[in-house]
Amino acid sequence: MASSHNIAVIANCQAWPMAQIIAAIGGDVACRFISLNDVSAPASASRRSALEIIARAETSDEQILSFNASAQFSPADTDSMKAIFGDKFKTFTNIRFDGLHPDCTYFGRFGGRQLASMGEYHSKLILYAYATGRSQQDCLTLFNGCNYERLGYFEIWNISAQLLLERDEACDIKFASTFLEICRQDYPLYSFNHPTSAVFHELAITLCRALDI
Repeated sequence: MASSHNIAVIANCQAWPMAQIIAAIGGDVACRFISLNDVSAPASASRRSALEIIARAETSDEQILSFNASAQFSPADTDSMKAIFGDKFKTFTNIRFDGLHPDCTYFGRFGGRQLASMGEYHSKLILYAYATGRSQQDCLTLFNGCNYERLGYFEIWNISAQLLLERDEACDIKFASTFLEICRQDYPLYSFNHPTSAVFHELAITLCRALDI
């Protein structure tokens, strides 16, 4: 029997658990994940899936959830998808928030990032100490309140919150305010862009409600 709701979630690695949770809590829902990071690669499965969705646009009842995506993510960029799918295509919040991890960063471009003990993630202060030839002990002394204040770490919460709210204005389904409230009640992030299950659960509920599921 066909599902009453067919959904594709097109986003970064956040979309895979999101698709799983929507399928789990939504009842009669078929939900698939397409990686926005891979959709522009000529031979990728994500590109084939996106092209398949586009080819069936007029006859399919599938609804599309996606981050706002620029032309570099063609054919799944937001402008193109909105033109094809109309109201069946809706954008939602991409959770990127530095307010809880102001010292955390990537080093290197996507696809070529340098790895360390925390995988792709690094401490800005440790990178600085390494690049300037400081000893381990000198590096440890960088981790103090006075230095954090000088570097603006204590202001990053407010700056990140404002940026998240501004990005949210371009989304069809808004979640930034709910996310910031979760931050005050629960642990919301493993890093600046990897939400915990507390966030995924609330976001999945928000998306389901927006689709009348």
